[in-house]
Amino acid sequence: MTGMIVAANPEAVLATQAAPARRQLGAAYNVTKRVNFRGGWIGLFSGESQGKALTRALTEMNADGYRVAFVVNDRWSFVRYLLEVVVIIITLGFVARSPNLLIIGEPA
Repeated sequence: MTGMIVAANPEAVLATQAAPARRQLGAAYNVTKRVNFRGGWIGLFSGESQGKALTRALTEMNADGYRVAFVVNDRWSFVRYLLEVVVIIITLGFVARSPNLLIIGEPA
C-alpha cells in the first residue's frame, strides 16, 4: 500500500492535499459588458432586436467563463446622445444606436 495516506482523522488527510489555486492579487473579479443593439436601417433589415443582442452578449460572457450577476439599464448621457444624433445624420440613418443594457458578470 505505497503512496496511500492512512489517517485516523479525515481532516488530517484534507490538510495534506494541495490547496486550490487562488486568483492573483489585483485580478478583476467582476466584468461589465455593454449590450450593443444595432439600430437604423442595418438593424431593420438584419432583423435585430434587443432580445437577440442580449442573447449574443450572454453567449460571449458564458464562453469567457462568467455568469450573470445582474442586468441594468445604461445611464443616459447628453454627450453620448449628441454623438449618436451626429452619427445618424452623417450616415442618413443607416447606423443608429438605441439605449443599451449593461451586464455585470462574475466568475463562474
